[in-house]
Amino acid sequence: MNGKTTSLYRILLTAMVLISLHNSLKAQTDSLAGSSYSDDPRWYFSFGISAYSDYISGRPTQVPVYDSIHEYKSGYFAPHQYRNFNLFTFTYAIRYNIYRINDDHSISLNMPVALGLNSVLCDDGSRGYLSLSVPLMFEFNSGAASNFSTLKWKGWMVGAGAEFNIFPLISKEQYSYRDASFNTKTIKADHKWIQPAVEIAYRWINTDQNTREVNLKLGYGFSEQVTEVDKVSTYQPLTAKLTYIFFINY
Repeated sequence: MNGKTTSLYRILLTAMVLISLHNSLKAQTDSLAGSSYSDDPRWYFSFGISAYSDYISGRPTQVPVYDSIHEYKSGYFAPHQYRNFNLFTFTYAIRYNIYRINDDHSISLNMPVALGLNSVLCDDGSRGYLSLSVPLMFEFNSGAASNFSTLKWKGWMVGAGAEFNIFPLISKEQYSYRDASFNTKTIKADHKWIQPAVEIAYRWINTDQNTREVNLKLGYGFSEQVTEVDKVSTYQPLTAKLTYIFFINY
């Protein structure tokens, strides 16, 4: 993963969180009644849950390949790509409207942080747990929940951006081997990556005046090539998540 890309991503995330903490109290107390656009809150907070509807396959782990007498074949690896459906995934989303087109349409920046519950068996015999996704999504909102001043009861959203993933989030996976000079080396598995993502959602206000959303997000990672003993294999991370979302302050 490119170091400059990762640093920029972390700076954007930090700025988003700090601004959110500063404005969250005010946003929670604002209401639709009698508001003009100058008073129309721009911060939206929501939480969501996915029940066995969050699939994730990570970047390949490169396991050293040994021959019949247990000597490391220098430069060759047996790749393994972890895949799983999270049992449950909990999402907390922080959204900021950066541009109001009109009462019923807006453009926003959203950060729906998601923690998934899972367990995988690693190739070294240890276990890995959980997954973490931190997306930054630019969204076009229409209808319900697009602005506080809209009178629409139904709406939709489309978005695109990038997401930072760690899967598994908790892991001690590592491998020791001897190189061509018989020096002992250690490889620690890298479970972090950044990938493009897109999303689409349907929103509505129910009879209890609560706003709900069904959100589908797809992420497709950049390909990685791993040199094996007899071939070169290509792997790509992939995520797909269907989430039921509850708006907190709308």
